[in-house]
Amino acid sequence: MRKNNIRFTGIEIGTYSIKAVQADILPDNSINILGGIEKKTSGSVIKGRIVDTLAIEDKLRSMLAELENSTREEIGDIIFATTGSHIRVADKMGIVSVNSQDGRITEEDLDRAREFAGNNPASPEEHILHFIDKRYSIAEQKQEVQNPIGIVANSLSVDVHIVYGDTNTLKTTATIIEEIMGKPPADIALTSVADAFALLKTEDREGGVLFINMGEGVTDYTIFRGVGCISSGILSIGCQNVVNDLAIGLELSMSKCRKLFEEDGSAIATGEEELVYLDVDNNLHVARSSIEQIMELRLREILEEIKIDLTKNTDISLLCNKVILVGGGAQIKNIRKLARDVFYMPVHVATPRDMELVNNISDEINNPRFVTPVALIRYAGNMSNLQSYEPSSLWEQFKKDLKDAIILIKRSLNL
Repeated sequence: MRKNNIRFTGIEIGTYSIKAVQADILPDNSINILGGIEKKTSGSVIKGRIVDTLAIEDKLRSMLAELENSTREEIGDIIFATTGSHIRVADKMGIVSVNSQDGRITEEDLDRAREFAGNNPASPEEHILHFIDKRYSIAEQKQEVQNPIGIVANSLSVDVHIVYGDTNTLKTTATIIEEIMGKPPADIALTSVADAFALLKTEDREGGVLFINMGEGVTDYTIFRGVGCISSGILSIGCQNVVNDLAIGLELSMSKCRKLFEEDGSAIATGEEELVYLDVDNNLHVARSSIEQIMELRLREILEEIKIDLTKNTDISLLCNKVILVGGGAQIKNIRKLARDVFYMPVHVATPRDMELVNNISDEINNPRFVTPVALIRYAGNMSNLQSYEPSSLWEQFKKDLKDAIILIKRSLNL
């Protein structure tokens, strides 16, 4: 057990806003939240990609200074979330013969199988974000096992799930943070993977959980089941598309439709014919049913797209038996009901207070929008238990070979 606290600030630079949460990870691995802040990006980020680096650097610099002033504590090391169309995922398998004299599978066999699964390294244009065990099997019996260590077998098969990110896109964010902090960020995580690290409970692993992060420009999702991650994906569709649909369907400005989306929207068309007045003086109004119908069509499409991607080869019920929604889209009225209708399973809208061993969460932070920044702190805590957690130049991190990536991520969910 560590003797000292570790200070981290989790940052999510999204299409709609930047969110940052500062916290200490205590020696018992609990988290003490020190403070949080959120500011709109005002068009500087599109679909998860920064398109105005100077604007984002200025905004993030002022946010971190404000956060430091409010908590009267140093920011600490930075860990940031990433998402968007630059993300690519792949499933790989490695099979090795068991080397031990008594035929029992060892940790060394497991590592060799992981290395073999990743024999085709990322291209220079891509960086490995996550290298996560998916399942273990006794190869000659084609039998899946929960933990292969100690089992007598001739050969071991390991399936892994790999998440790649575009190197230049990641470097853009990392460079901004290094310019502000004078040191590189400590780590990077895909939003939905960080969410899973923080929200997945032991009792949910057997049945599996689908985590969906519904953002402004992007929706990403991942399923954690059994020993690790069995699937993940990205849709370049989010709440912004819903607002666009309202603007087209209602023939109103984006600003008016944003107000309708936030104050009068619903993921389920209730059939109410009540009028929603936008300008009382000029008698400008729309039917609530029209707002709800447009929103339901787009939101249902997003959820159905996720389901279609996940069920190409199997039924969704064989992959998971629970859905957890986070992000700004998780705040939409009736979104839980719509997701339940699409996936036919229990749905929970999560907030930071759903995370175990996380203390001092204010009402302002206890919101689905802030799940990822807080989850990044938990992710950093898990990683710090696996290695000496000192930020090195991100350029050095990008040069890490596959073996280092495996050592960093392996069995982190089983701590």
